[in-house]
Amino acid sequence: MSNYLYIILFFKDLHMKTVELLREYIYPNLNVKLLLQEIFVKERGGAYTLECPSCGKKEAYILKKQNTIIPFIRCNRLNKCAYSISLWEYIKNRGGLSNKETLEILASFSNIDIRDFSYTK
Repeated sequence: MSNYLYIILFFKDLHMKTVELLREYIYPNLNVKLLLQEIFVKERGGAYTLECPSCGKKEAYILKKQNTIIPFIRCNRLNKCAYSISLWEYIKNRGGLSNKETLEILASFSNIDIRDFSYTK
């Protein structure tokens, strides 16, 4: 069974699943530097570089593509660490959050007010 959260969101008569909300609204507007300030994010060209949450080396990254991010944290030390986690799971685990709380945190760092959305599971 998948761990993905499926919520139908209603926004201005538009039905939207959480995955679509993340892809279309939250990730393109996400302030990655502020959200992940504890792992020292720097923007460099087509990626954000950061300290790996697992090994502590400054060789992890989040890729950028066009006007959005690829929402995975990956350590570039493939032979020694190879840490990889979705941004969703990292935020959820970091704070011991529920899926709803994770969505709220990501939305807040994207300046998206999800109170404008009504949703059901």
